[in-house]
Amino acid sequence: MTIKENSPKINPFRTNRLIVRPLSIDDASRIQHIVTKDVCEFVPEIPQPFSSVDWINQKHESGSHYMCHVVILAETNDIIGYFQMINGSFNIKNDDYAIDIGYWFGKEFWNKGYCSEVLEKIIECIVEPNNWSQEIVALVYDGNNSSERVLLKNGFRNSNLRSKTEHGEAKLFVYESTYYKKHKKI
Repeated sequence: MTIKENSPKINPFRTNRLIVRPLSIDDASRIQHIVTKDVCEFVPEIPQPFSSVDWINQKHESGSHYMCHVVILAETNDIIGYFQMINGSFNIKNDDYAIDIGYWFGKEFWNKGYCSEVLEKIIECIVEPNNWSQEIVALVYDGNNSSERVLLKNGFRNSNLRSKTEHGEAKLFVYESTYYKKHKKI
């Protein structure tokens, strides 16, 4: 895996159980199947009614600062979720930019450690070795306790701030790389 400093672009990678690779229009039918009402309850950004083709096209039109990947169960080659990174969100001090992450998994794949596996690999193999000098932020909408636990387990902290989005308010979680902690402005 390689990454340019402060860029959310990542090459496809593999964990023990998962393959993470760029989102493709060819994934539309498999994504349509796993985006259910339960998934949308905690990810209000997913438009309803859901059209995977329109959603994938919108993701691809978002620009080079927007990294979109599917998460695939290696054993079966089934798409089980989605992971994104966006370069250019303001950090919690609003004096610099941060990398904003987001993710969702089909309901049948919740509480199996898949999200932690992806986050752990990204932090271990991409963020820390490349000395990221930006915070990584994640928004969690009220009621999504599982996502809060995943973030805390993987070194994020609850900033105790709320962020207003076009879909409502969300809690702001922050990950600071070792490099960022060492060199951040005080």
